[in-house]
Amino acid sequence: QVIASHYLDALIAEPAAPDSDIIRGQALDFLIRAAERAAAMAAHEEAERYFLRAAELCGEDSDRAELLLRSAMSSYAAGHAEAARERFGESSELFSALGDALGVARATKELAIVTWWDGGDVESGLAMLNDTREAMPDDAPAELRAEIDATRGRLLFFRGQHTDALAALDDAIGIAEAERLLAVLSEAMNTKALVLQARLRPEEAFSLL
Repeated sequence: QVIASHYLDALIAEPAAPDSDIIRGQALDFLIRAAERAAAMAAHEEAERYFLRAAELCGEDSDRAELLLRSAMSSYAAGHAEAARERFGESSELFSALGDALGVARATKELAIVTWWDGGDVESGLAMLNDTREAMPDDAPAELRAEIDATRGRLLFFRGQHTDALAALDDAIGIAEAERLLAVLSEAMNTKALVLQARLRPEEAFSLL
């Protein structure tokens, strides 16, 4: 952080200096490293600030979209839901402008969760996830596909669409089991248990817990 500040001070003092691009790159590198270190230590507010400052500093739109996404994730972890929602949206729009369908899927998945969990808007969150699932490239990582299906299943459950919820959850469980994605597997099985309980199948539901 201190080193990054020195580079930023130098950049502000002489923005047109011959070595300004080098200084900018070094400041960006130190900011990202500081943000990652803060995130690893669960210092989410610090990570949020560093990632956001790095996003403002970088010159490549693809890097900016990624840094905005990481800033938003740290922001949400710090409890700043509204700021996170805005940055998830910015990141998704920037990825879309770049034609990065995978980036759009990653950012929109997070935006959908904030929209549902913190905004209370199940309909909009589910619509985002459905659109994301349809547009997701075939080579999308298994973890992302499983996370989207698991989250869709949970939102469908809260909408009372139990049959559709079970189908989405079974898709998530199938991927998670095959790839040993234990966190996603646990989440999907817990949600499936809720669906089965709601459908008056308590013994089957209990077996999943």
